Amino acid sequence: MSCGNKKCNDDHGEGHCDVDEAATPANDVVLNKYISAGKLAEQAMTGIIPKIVTGASVQQLCADGDKLIEELAANFNKKDKKLKRGIAVPVCISVDNVMSHYAPLPSEPDTILKDGNVVKIDLAVHVDGFIGACAHTVVENKITGAKADIMMAAYEGMEAAIRMLHAGKFDSSEVSAMMKDLAAEYKVKPVENMLSHQIGQNLVDGDKYIVINPGDESKAKVEKHLFDKYEVYAVDIYMTTGEGKVKAHPVRTTVYRIDEENTYRTKMKASRAFLSEVSPKHGSLLFNLRDTGDETRAKMAVKECVEHGVLRGFPVYATEEGSFVAQFKCTVIIQPGGIVKTCSVPLDKDLVKSDFSIQDPAIKNILNSALKPKKKPAKKTGGAATMTVA
Repeated sequence: MSCGNKKCNDDHGEGHCDVDEAATPANDVVLNKYISAGKLAEQAMTGIIPKIVTGASVQQLCADGDKLIEELAANFNKKDKKLKRGIAVPVCISVDNVMSHYAPLPSEPDTILKDGNVVKIDLAVHVDGFIGACAHTVVENKITGAKADIMMAAYEGMEAAIRMLHAGKFDSSEVSAMMKDLAAEYKVKPVENMLSHQIGQNLVDGDKYIVINPGDESKAKVEKHLFDKYEVYAVDIYMTTGEGKVKAHPVRTTVYRIDEENTYRTKMKASRAFLSEVSPKHGSLLFNLRDTGDETRAKMAVKECVEHGVLRGFPVYATEEGSFVAQFKCTVIIQPGGIVKTCSVPLDKDLVKSDFSIQDPAIKNILNSALKPKKKPAKKTGGAATMTVA
């Protein structure tokens, strides 16, 4: 049986290849897992979006969203009992100027949605550790003005960014610069220092990333890079009506992940019990403390685990009070023939009426370009015809 890797000729079965491409989409088995994870993420997102209504509890929406992901994953490929699948990033629902990682515990103060809120849903699903991540901004009723501007800028920014990831075509600094230019078309700003990471098996933040709107302190440190075939990215775009500065929000951090390379042996019994429960289920992927079942024990364990680097927390971040933030994220695979978008939910533009539109010809050209350019036969010059990509 073939392992699915195009560059391997050995007959050793699926999932047992030592060739480098075995854990990348060069391997058809891996490619299908990425695509499957993306479909599950889309299903979860489309199940949550209709529930974003006035009076809804964010705490309950997050809990129900995680439950939906678990149900969808459990019903995927039931025949393969050993296949791990489930939450890669728990559902987070961040409102207005709150940007990310907001998923309150049952014992913490809740947020109740109001008409006019700008609501960001962020989640990720994995199949065998291969991740499909997406985020979507929701408004309950039709909007105009600045809120519409940031939603259009963030969505169009995501669509432009993914079209710049073709292997060897643009570098990461050019993508970042394009986001600033696109934001200016809508008279808004990209949120500072937001990262769109390369992702991999059981990895949400790989070594390569795009820094969107790097701040003054970050500019000198940012290393630009080209994009290569078979890389996978979670392209994550935030736009704000404010100045784009980010600060930690005072609410409790509830989203964590285990550093599996950390060898520190915890001293507290509560910490050992906590890790023995979380590690087999989530590995190095993200989870919500709510998912541990014993909130009191989890809170006790977190302190020791974070202090010694066993756990990494993902704090809640926000822009300045009175501002609004929109976010759109999708997962893409850079294939030899173009870009494959594994998960993304389209924006309902009938609900979003901005006074602005993109006029810059360079941005228009990118947005109008194909994710998978069509191949055209080259003109015959006396020899055999060759194929060129437009």
